[in-house]
Order: sequence, then C-alpha cells, then structure tokens
Amino acid sequence: MKSLFDRISRLIERPGFVATLTGLIVNTVLCVFKLGVGFWASSLALLSDGVNSLTDAVSSLAILIAVHYSHKAPDEGHPFGHRRAEPIAGLILAIFAGIAGFEILKAAAVRLYTSETAGYLGPWPFVVLAGSVLAKGALSVFFQRIGERMNSPAILAGAADSRIDVLISLGALLGITGAHFGYLFMDTLAALAISFFIFRTGYRIGSENIDYLMGKNPGDAKLEEVRSSVGKHPDVKRIDELRAHYVGHYIHVEAEISVVRPMSTRDVHDLEEEVRSNIEEILWVDRAFVHVNPD
Repeated sequence: MKSLFDRISRLIERPGFVATLTGLIVNTVLCVFKLGVGFWASSLALLSDGVNSLTDAVSSLAILIAVHYSHKAPDEGHPFGHRRAEPIAGLILAIFAGIAGFEILKAAAVRLYTSETAGYLGPWPFVVLAGSVLAKGALSVFFQRIGERMNSPAILAGAADSRIDVLISLGALLGITGAHFGYLFMDTLAALAISFFIFRTGYRIGSENIDYLMGKNPGDAKLEEVRSSVGKHPDVKRIDELRAHYVGHYIHVEAEISVVRPMSTRDVHDLEEEVRSNIEEILWVDRAFVHVNPD
C-alpha cells in the first residue's frame, strides 16, 4: 500500500500529469452536461459541442497515458527513451477530431435536408455553454503555461484545442440564441461551423505531430541557437557541419567542428564533451553528438 501511495505522490508532483488529469475531468463534466441538455433541447449545435467535448475527454485520457509513458527512463528496447509517446498522443487527438468533425457535418447536412429544427430552448443551454466558455478559457491558459514550461507538444496541443473550444462554444451559443428568437436554422448553421473548426484543429495538430514523429528539421531559428552555442567555445575554429532532427518533441543534434590549434587525443575528447554539454543545456535539446575533424 505504501508503494502505491508513493507512486501516486510522484505522479501528482508532475505538472504534466496534473494538467492532463484536470483536462480529463473538465472535459468529461462538460461532455455530460452538453450531451444531456443537447438531447433534451434537440439542439444540434449543443450536441455537436458535446461530441467535441467527448473527443477532448478521450484525447485527454490518451495524453494522460502518453505523458506518463514518455517520462520513463531509457531501457534496452528504447535506448533513446520514450519521447515519441507524446506526439503519438497528439496524433490520436487529431484523428478523433477528424472523426468528430465528419459526424457533426453529416448530422447537420441531414437536418438541413429534412428541415428539422431545434426543440425547446430554455435557459439551460445558455447556462451550459456560458460555463463551457469560462472553463475552456481557463483550461487553455493553464495548459499553455504548463506546456511551455515542460516543452510538451501534447499539452500545448491541448491548449490550442481548448482555445478553439471557446470559439466553438461561442458559435453554439450564437446558434441557440438565434433559434431562441425564432431563427431555428441558426442552430444547424452553428453545428456546421463547429464541424469546420474541429476539422481545422485536427489537421493542424496532426500535421505538427507527424513532423515530430518523422524526424523533421527543427528550423533555422533553432539551428542558429545551436550554432551560437557551439561557436562560443574558444577552441572551435569553425562548424563544418550541423544537423538536427526531432526525436519525439525533443531534438538530437550532430555537429562536426574544426579546432584552432593541434590537440592531443585527451584534449579533443574534453573539447567534444564541453561542446556537447553546452548544446544539451538548450531546453529542447535531448542529446548532442560532437565530432572534431582533422584540419
């Protein structure tokens, strides 16, 4: 029992675990209220927002597992660690978003074709959506701060998704407001707009995390930061070659350098270690490999 409590305590101390668990709880509660009130009011806009919250809850669970797994130490089967777990979770989030967007689009098209409209729109849909706007706005800020501190693409994806969710809930709120005042078609139009936002979010998150999994070049800005880190060592004459690529959401760097003076084997080894250490001090660099070329 003590061992179990120790494991739980270690998890609670991790900001990523706390953030994703908070997201799971918030999204689950919102999903239950939105779907319940949406069915009662026959509001496609509110039901669509509820389906969106359902995908967020499922994605939060996937991210919760991935954040925990990505912190596991390297082992014999995974000598470079488990960094790719978080981009995989981000990709799962994108897939769920695509499925949800398609289902909402299909339901809205059917409703437009059959001329079906929303039912009774009392005060509860407005209360639920207003609460959703406030909750997802706060969640977005919370996720953004934790994600930037941890350099976590999965949590940052959750922050971006929460910002879109605020717009989605505002769109649903506009739709049911129009329906409440007699413009019943606005509820269906709001659902169509929601499906577009969900598709857009899924595409952006998916493409970003595919780049992480495919080992994409991190870009000129990050390479220049590495170049500056290498060049500040007084014994480095020039950088002959510099390459970098993503391993999960962190970066591996390979640098080939020339030196300003002849060196013994021991001095070359010490120089490589010093340059490697300087590079790995950069927050988003996981590992660096340095080689001194003969001049």
